[in-house]
Amino acid sequence: MYDKDNPLLMNPALLQESSLDYICDNLGVLCKTVPCNAPDSDSSECQLQFKDEQTFFPGEISEKLLSKLSEQHKLDDLVMTLFSGEVTRLKYIKLKDASKLSLKGLKTLR
Repeated sequence: MYDKDNPLLMNPALLQESSLDYICDNLGVLCKTVPCNAPDSDSSECQLQFKDEQTFFPGEISEKLLSKLSEQHKLDDLVMTLFSGEVTRLKYIKLKDASKLSLKGLKTLR
């Protein structure tokens, strides 16, 4: 993907795309699984959170990340917990592949 004649820093769209690809490919490194703290949740339920607690994605980036995870068939109920609203903001949602999602995962989008 890197082209020495067109560095990523000179093209923000490519830099953003590369960054989203990196996040999608490295969720296991960038995220941790923690128990859910919601009072009405089952004690066996878990959430996925970024290891860096300062992580925040604005709406446009959150939407692109969700879309890219869907395109790469990496979207399941656990990954959907990243989009619970504390770290990400979603306004428009487009999922190309929601085959691994249950009703529980889709409820995260409320």
